[in-house]
Amino acid sequence: MSYTLRKRGNTWHADCVDRDGRRHRTTTGQTDKRRADIVAAEWFRKLGDPTYRAADATTIRSAAESLIEELRQAGRSKATIEHFYRIKLSHIARVLGEDTPLAKIERRKVQGYIIQRGKDEGRVEAYRQQGTDGAPDASKVRKAGGNLRQRGLPGHAGTLRHGVQAARATH
Repeated sequence: MSYTLRKRGNTWHADCVDRDGRRHRTTTGQTDKRRADIVAAEWFRKLGDPTYRAADATTIRSAAESLIEELRQAGRSKATIEHFYRIKLSHIARVLGEDTPLAKIERRKVQGYIIQRGKDEGRVEAYRQQGTDGAPDASKVRKAGGNLRQRGLPGHAGTLRHGVQAARATH
């Protein structure tokens, strides 16, 4: 498996076929061939890296389902799982998008999540009167990052944790 560089207009583009026979193309965004080669080599490395591919294929929905299953196997009560974790995870899925790959969650998205949950806080007051907790749950994003780290995805878990810390520092 290797990549090729082709110039299209002023910009260099990389092209390769992966082990599964799927063709991948991307722009390097570079007009200089040496710089384009550096960008393409990094892209190619990530494309072939199983850890990166696993994180890229893992969505918020699949990570949440995995966490719920782990909690069940750890012996957490059904009530705790359903009334606490599932509610908190549903907020993450609603705001960030349940089909969002974990590899695409960046600081900006985590900050947007925290801001949105803060806006939701006004709507949550009615729920609190009914006995449902709806406080902003950045700690759940951070916990999800720790769970990712345990699954061997340290770079992406760190991205989540860093984004939460940075977003809190701006508020």
